[in-house]
Amino acid sequence: MAKSQALLDRWDTLKQGERTEAIRAGAAAVALLILTRVAPIRIGNPAAISFRGKSRWLSEPAKGQLALLVIPARHVKNRKEIRAHLQDAGRRDSWGVIKWYLETIRPRMIEGLRGAPSKASEDALFPGEKGSVGGDALRSWIMVETALAGFPIRPHQVRYAIASILINRHPDKITLIAAILGDTVATVERVYAWLELPSTEAVEFSV
Repeated sequence: MAKSQALLDRWDTLKQGERTEAIRAGAAAVALLILTRVAPIRIGNPAAISFRGKSRWLSEPAKGQLALLVIPARHVKNRKEIRAHLQDAGRRDSWGVIKWYLETIRPRMIEGLRGAPSKASEDALFPGEKGSVGGDALRSWIMVETALAGFPIRPHQVRYAIASILINRHPDKITLIAAILGDTVATVERVYAWLELPSTEAVEFSV
């Protein structure tokens, strides 16, 4: 977010490549926020998030409440709806980051589309030529930006790490963890439960 904002502050003087970098950095920051502070969902899901309209997935928080993400069952591998709240990280206002993105980055993404934006693009959190940018593009942005920051990571590695942390911390809640991941309990036990973490692990996640 800081990198993107630093570039935005010089927007009028930026070359096209630098403008692309500012947008990519801001979008990647929000995508990672969703993966770490909402739920470690598959990358195709955050790429498809809508934030406006009757069928929106992401709803702005009401006063005193947290923003809610609802992914319809048809978009989840195990065909079960995912409902998760956007958690704050300590004193950091997570919705404030989303709001910053909606006000500063997303409008520039819309401006960069060829022709008039479609209805799907207008409602998409990450707008693209065909409605949303797509999972492959969002994955690429995250990989590029984390590599530039010195800690290269793939979105699925984020999913693996958080899933393993949750299982180690809350082995009695594996059914709930499977629901958060959009997987079956058997898959979670087979794929994610093997990694043992030290008891001093500092990552927090609400279950």
